[in-house]
Amino acid sequence: MPIMSLAEAVEAHVRDGDSVAPGSGPQAVITDFGILQPLPGSQELALVARYPHVSVAAAVAATGWPLKVADEVALLAAPTPLELGALRALNERTRLAHSRPVKLPAQGTS
Repeated sequence: MPIMSLAEAVEAHVRDGDSVAPGSGPQAVITDFGILQPLPGSQELALVARYPHVSVAAAVAATGWPLKVADEVALLAAPTPLELGALRALNERTRLAHSRPVKLPAQGTS
């Protein structure tokens, strides 16, 4: 099962609605606040882990729905310098890619 961003998970839910078979959705959603995972049985996403600089209340407040919270929310380790470097490099490559205009083929040509 895929790991996806919160935006991707919301897009998939909007696109597919509630017709997704149990167990076929994301296994985890990584956000700027922590990690969400589906609750057993309902598949509703719940906060299961948070980053050191984020409170549970802040994560709930930043979510666009009544976010469930696991009974025990794990505290994630802060990223290492190597991980931060990789994320910053990815962010820069993404920014550059998104700054280029997209050239679409002319209609009527194949």
